[in-house]
This record gives sequence, structure tokens and C-alpha cells, in this order.
Amino acid sequence: MRRIILCMLVHMGLLILLSCESDSDPHVCRLTSLRVLDDSTVFEYNTANKVERIVHHILGSDHTQEDVLEYDDNGRLIHVSFFGSDPNVAFQNYELVYDSHGYPEKLHMWGADTSAPPLVTTFFHDSKGRLIKREFLNGVDVTSYIYEYDSRDNVVRFFYKYEANPEVLGHENLLFDDRQRFFAGVSQLDVLYVYVHKFEPGKNNVTKTTFYAGGPFNVYRQPNEIVNEISYDEQGRVEYVLNLTGSFNWVYSKIKYRCN
Repeated sequence: MRRIILCMLVHMGLLILLSCESDSDPHVCRLTSLRVLDDSTVFEYNTANKVERIVHHILGSDHTQEDVLEYDDNGRLIHVSFFGSDPNVAFQNYELVYDSHGYPEKLHMWGADTSAPPLVTTFFHDSKGRLIKREFLNGVDVTSYIYEYDSRDNVVRFFYKYEANPEVLGHENLLFDDRQRFFAGVSQLDVLYVYVHKFEPGKNNVTKTTFYAGGPFNVYRQPNEIVNEISYDEQGRVEYVLNLTGSFNWVYSKIKYRCN
């Protein structure tokens, strides 16, 4: 019998309380590996079926980069540490703080020195539990990233806002597919990619986007329209996606899953 529980975590913009698969559900398909350009990434799970380590094999390098994930007693992702050439010292550290509804409320970020004051990002959600704004505090300056949704829980417009200046339209997402994104089937990866790695929240994959600005003070002279390439495996899961973030093109390919 398929095991269903009520989840309080944000899952690609769905309702506050929703039915989802538990980490021990034998029917869930979990992300196991992928390539980013020519570098390969492997996802390692613990006995509770939560992602414990993400190992990045860098092409042309003798060492790997590792992301180590830690959880609280409620199974929520609370710490992420990135390790590079020195396996004993993390060069980037993150801590997630949750609100009373179970949504990520703040992200604290350090470099290698965790005794220094952290950089802080604050998250805001609407009544449906969708992430609508992330507010980044750097010293006394506040930069906001704002998301607007359609009725399908996909982000259709993204805005930048710096201090009291007017909002600047960054881009509009024009078309989407009807599939979940490659990391969305595992709740802790959903939190990692959206809240730590700054992927846009949204239920489905974006297939067409028009970019207008790369930041609050970087409005393009001409809009730039992008058509994203996405392919699927025989089960309809995403196996390749060209994902654009700002001015960088990330090609995710050879995406593999393990279905129990």
C-alpha cells in the first residue's frame, strides 16, 4: 500500500498541507546522479532515505567536492556544508531556520569562518505556502527577489528590488511543461535547490523565458528570449534540461533515478 503523509514543507509551490510521499515510501523515485556540463554528481542516501552527501566529480581534477547535509529531529534540512580540496574544512556553510508553519524562514551563510556574523536571507511565503520573496541582507543593504505565480503554481514573473527603489522586471516565464523538476521528488533536495541554490520555486519546468534584466541595476537594452531544451526518459521523468540562471547556462544531463 502506498504510504501518504501530510507534509508541511514547501514543495514547488503547493498548499500548506499536502499529501506527499514519505522518505520511506517504497514507490518514490529518488535522484541518484546527473551531469552538470562535463562534471558528474552522485547523490548518496542514508538509511532513512535522506540525502546525506552529494559528491561532485570535477572533470580534469584529482579531487572531488562534497556537500554534506544534516537534519533536525523532525527530518528537516538544517545544515549544508561544502567541502573542496581540504576534506576537513568546509569552504561554505549554510544553516536553515524554519517558521512555525514548517517553512524555511531564514538562511544563514558563512564562508570557512563560522565564528563571523553570517549573511542572512529571509524568506516570505503566501497563504498557499508558495515562496514569494527572498530578501538578502548585506551589511545595511537589502536586495529582494520577488516571484509572481499563475494558477498552476508556476512562476510567471520575477522581479529585483533594491532598498526603496522601484521593482525591476528580471524575466517572464512564458511556457512550461507538465512535469516536476528533476529534484522535486525528494523533499530535502527541493529545499536545497530552491532555498540554498536559489532556483526559482515553481511546479513545472520552464520551456520559454524572456529576460529583461540581470539585476536591479542591469537592465538589458533588448529583451533576450530563451527556449529551454528538456527531454524525458521512458517513464516521463526529466533526463536532460538546459537551465538558465542569470547569465550562466547550466546543462543538466544524464539525470538518473532509483525507484524502489
